[in-house]
Amino acid sequence: MDNKKHAGLLAVIIFLWMAYPLMGSYYVPIGQDDSSTKALSTIDYAHKEVHGGNSYAAVRSSILSSGDSVTIHMQTPDTRKWLHLIYEFQCSALATVTIVEGGTYVADGDTAIIVQRNRNSTNVSGASLWTGTATPTDGTTLGVYAIGANKTGGGARGLDEIILKQNEDYWLHILSGANSNACAIQLSWYEHTNK
Repeated sequence: MDNKKHAGLLAVIIFLWMAYPLMGSYYVPIGQDDSSTKALSTIDYAHKEVHGGNSYAAVRSSILSSGDSVTIHMQTPDTRKWLHLIYEFQCSALATVTIVEGGTYVADGDTAIIVQRNRNSTNVSGASLWTGTATPTDGTTLGVYAIGANKTGGGARGLDEIILKQNEDYWLHILSGANSNACAIQLSWYEHTNK
């Protein structure tokens, strides 16, 4: 860097140092720091959506016999506010998990409860959810997983987040391979308008 660039940079630094006390209420900090360590505190984008009231969750659990199944059917809204989904499956014994996009569904079953993750927010999800036992007869299979005794399937947001198509149907289906199999499907998503 030549002397002219050094001089320009130094002038900016001196100006900001001198003007800092005059900025008063116009000073905007970049982020908050931890009072004990002075480390910059940040949150990831998905966490920001929880605070903004745009993050939701749903759970479906059942005790299944061998050959029985449990399904969550999710229908996304026909808007540019897309769902960013992560999922987790848990079973106390052997089971097969299938995730399907699109397809024909036999029966929707009962309306599932969608939980607003920011309990102070009045925002409502644009998605519709139902629970049942049927699986779609066609569609695109996005994944098939075998999970074993007391194991969890699914993953972390950074690796396994799926941005769902707008105005589309999705099925998350567990087929039990054992009796007295305690199984659960857990969904977590935020809704973000695509720019």
